[in-house]
Amino acid sequence: MDLSVQLAVDQMNADPNVLPGIHVNIKRFSDCGPYYPSVAELWGGKTGGYASTVMATDIIDNHPDVVGVIAMQSSSVARYSAEVLSFAQIPMCSGSVGSPRLSNKPNYPYFYRTIDGAGIGEHFYQFLKLWNVGRVAFIYQKDTDLGYFVFLDMNAAMLRRKMNILGSYGTADPNDKFFMNYVADALKRVSARYIIVIGNAVFSASVMNAVGKRNLTGPDFVYLGINRPKPGKNATLRAFGFLK
Repeated sequence: MDLSVQLAVDQMNADPNVLPGIHVNIKRFSDCGPYYPSVAELWGGKTGGYASTVMATDIIDNHPDVVGVIAMQSSSVARYSAEVLSFAQIPMCSGSVGSPRLSNKPNYPYFYRTIDGAGIGEHFYQFLKLWNVGRVAFIYQKDTDLGYFVFLDMNAAMLRRKMNILGSYGTADPNDKFFMNYVADALKRVSARYIIVIGNAVFSASVMNAVGKRNLTGPDFVYLGINRPKPGKNATLRAFGFLK
């Protein structure tokens, strides 16, 4: 993302017709503490509000020349910085935030994004309708903005469309063997075929690993998700071959 933004700014500065007489500079910040070049690569996927709030207030208080922010954050982090920056009327644009929460313009009036937030459940329904699917189950990441609020949006859309919801299973840790044993037994008991996984990339990969270990993959199961499964640094994805 950093390189693409730099390229866009360079092209803009080189074109006298875009912002005549104005030169745009880039300042880099981090919601994980002080910025350093490899900070994004070392992010482990955990989120929190304090550091992002500190970052936003630092921009407002100490960098009056900042007129806009481009950010690649998780939804759970962006909710804080987007709200604080909105108070200061500083636009923030993201290409990675998927939580419907941030579609609330009264709370986030200066937040913009390049992907859909609210309404994702309706999109999934239309896709399932094309396949004549009438029964679904959810496995969602309950401790993140993305997982929880997308689940609420999707659950409401399926109920509104009279879809039969076989089960909704929220967890913060898909590596919890007792919980996943319960989920596997429940899905087998109701013969669930279409299962929607809602969470970030690491969560999605961990879920696929867990269901693969419990023989819930193969031609009798179809998994849909909002993120591509991407294992964490220490994940063992024996079921990765089942991902299509």
